[in-house]
Formats: sequence, structure tokens, C-alpha cells
Amino acid sequence: SVPEGLRSPVLVDKQRDWTARLWNMQFFVREFGEDQWFCCSRCPRAQDDAEGIDGFVVETTVEEYVDYVKLIQRMDRKCIEENSIAFPRLGLDGWLPFSAKLFPLFVSCWKQLSPPNIKDLTPRWIRLFANTFNMDWQEALARYYEISIRATGTIDRLHTQMNGAHLWLNQIEGRRLFYLFP
Repeated sequence: SVPEGLRSPVLVDKQRDWTARLWNMQFFVREFGEDQWFCCSRCPRAQDDAEGIDGFVVETTVEEYVDYVKLIQRMDRKCIEENSIAFPRLGLDGWLPFSAKLFPLFVSCWKQLSPPNIKDLTPRWIRLFANTFNMDWQEALARYYEISIRATGTIDRLHTQMNGAHLWLNQIEGRRLFYLFP
């Protein structure tokens, strides 16, 4: 059972010296421009998505996707329905740069990525799991830190976190609207 105080979202003010404050789209283009990832019209992606726009997926580089985000912002910022074919909304979701090229940076700063004064037991459980299966616990932990980059007007489908998990979302730039259901 979840304690009463944790049944609603907790908002934490942005920290002035937060490690990730400079990890904006330009940072990811500079560091990972040629990295490939999948972009889809409905996030999170489901294996049984039907063909058509709801199941549309394209593989692209991070740099190409950021260029696309800028184009959408410039050409169809208001998400006019008549422009939906010319400017389809795709999201780069669930990208895992921390388990690859950014792993050394992750090792040096992962403790600072969670909200301050919150006791997060995830590293403890990951360590136990990794020791049981002779894995590097920090490599396993890095897979829990995902990056999503979204163009104006992209949407998430209605979903819950897997296994009733909690979620820390750090918004670096832009805005995002959430509808939460208790």
C-alpha cells in the first residue's frame, strides 16, 4: 500500500546546480548526433499497434530528429488539424544514451539526477539483482534512465508505468501537459 502523502504528484523546484540542466536538445545533437533511434506516432510504442498512422515508426538519427522538432515548431506550432499529414507528430521516446556513450557521465552523476531529499531504493534493488546475476549494477541501473525528445503536439497514449512503478520526470526544456488519474 502506498503512503497517503505519495498518492499525488510531488513537484520539486528546479535545482540551480542540477547536473542535467544543460542537457538540452543541442547537447544531445553535439554528443549523439549520429546515434540511431526509433521515433513513433504513439508513445510508448506497443507491439500490437495497427498499421497506419497509429503504428507509424521511423528510424532516424538524433540530429535529424532535433531538426524535425525545430521544423515543426517553426511551421505548425499550433498543431492545426489540416497540417497533420504534412507535419505528422512523432516522438523519440525511451532512448537509452546512459547505457552506451554517456555511461561514464552517468557513473559520475547518477546520484544527483533524482530529486533532493528523496530516498530512492532503486539502486539498492538493482545492486542485489545485478550481484545475483553477475552483472555490473551501474550498467543495469543506467537502463532505467531514459531520454524522450518530443516535437510540439506529440502525445502519449494513456498508460501506467510498468509494474506500478513510480516515475521521476525531469523536464529540461519546453512544456508538457499531464492528465493524472488516481
